Amino acid sequence: MKPESLSALKRLVLLALCLLPLAGAAEDLKFYDVEIIIFRNDKVPRSAELSLPYPAPTPTAGTLDLSDPNQAQAISAAGFSVLPPEEHRLADQAQTIKRSSRYELLLHQAWRQPGLDREKAIPVRIKAGRLFSKKYSSIDQFSQLANPSAGVSVAGFHELEGLVKVTLSRYLHTHSDLVLRKPSGAVMLASQQAADGSESLIGQQLINYSMNEQRRMRSNRLHYLDHPQFGMLVLITPYQAEDESPEDQAQPAEPEQSE
Repeated sequence: MKPESLSALKRLVLLALCLLPLAGAAEDLKFYDVEIIIFRNDKVPRSAELSLPYPAPTPTAGTLDLSDPNQAQAISAAGFSVLPPEEHRLADQAQTIKRSSRYELLLHQAWRQPGLDREKAIPVRIKAGRLFSKKYSSIDQFSQLANPSAGVSVAGFHELEGLVKVTLSRYLHTHSDLVLRKPSGAVMLASQQAADGSESLIGQQLINYSMNEQRRMRSNRLHYLDHPQFGMLVLITPYQAEDESPEDQAQPAEPEQSE
């Protein structure tokens, strides 16, 4: 064999060896069904607790809005898919909340996604509940002025908004960064210049209650993330394709943990 042929063969072998880890990673990629329920507590005990201003998180360029039909191609390319109601596992819990006089169901959503580490995981944008018009004043008005690409609806502010991200390293984790907006009953001056140059617009002030929490998860187990104003149920289930055996979706043993 000629030396130049031998050199070309070596390059091909080295290239193949470099590609092997990528091929293995694709084959080992695990998928999970993520289902969440978020509800508002309508009977919060009265207290003098101070709620500091907290703006809604700003969606990044890679954030997926599973309710946006314009993102269908991006959602599919990322390996995500929305699960229909007949595949929901928490239907009974959702119905219980609906029948309750204390809680108000804001969101019941489920999707399938790949299990990715923290650096590659893709956040899902959450929007639900009442839509407050721009007659309401919010700290998010100032965030929108500072960052016009924040994605705040031109029609107003959603009662519930934020990001949920599921990551997989050795264990599963759920990262929630959510705000629940409630009218405070007070009015404030919002700086908005009208056509005649005036800046006096009176609107009812919205208070953002924040749930910014990271929680380690166990698959096939229902988890509860609590806040005095609202709560979230999370269920993560390993997805098993029809052509896979149960061993293909085996999970590492996890010790019991306190919630």
